[in-house]
Amino acid sequence: MDLCADRSARVVGGMSCLQAGYELDALVAEKVMEWPIREQFELEPYEIQCIRHGEGLILHIPLHNAVKGWTHQTFRPSISIADAWQVVEHFTYLYLFHSRPPFDQWECKLVEQDERRYYGTSATAPLAICIAALKAVGVSVE
Repeated sequence: MDLCADRSARVVGGMSCLQAGYELDALVAEKVMEWPIREQFELEPYEIQCIRHGEGLILHIPLHNAVKGWTHQTFRPSISIADAWQVVEHFTYLYLFHSRPPFDQWECKLVEQDERRYYGTSATAPLAICIAALKAVGVSVE
């Protein structure tokens, strides 16, 4: 999949054809986190469900306790650092994360055990994480 083929995609920070927002969040949820994107909530199967809601995504997360139930939260990894860290923690790779001089670009590097490296660079930390994660799962973003 080549995301840059879409000529309407805006270059973010001069580094990528991606822009932060709903479409990128949905792509990360589906390709990286491996959550199916659904149009409406279903009681079964009892798994994390990612539901389209307006201009965003709502996660329905099963509670694993004596009483079956659900908790709900938004998922915006391209703009929320807390959600982006969920993406980082999904990988078992070594990851390095830093701001690059002149300190207006963030870089995320995911390193697999066999030394393959995936880089994401952007003006924001969450977007850099999303770019590196998508590359790691085989999505072409640059």
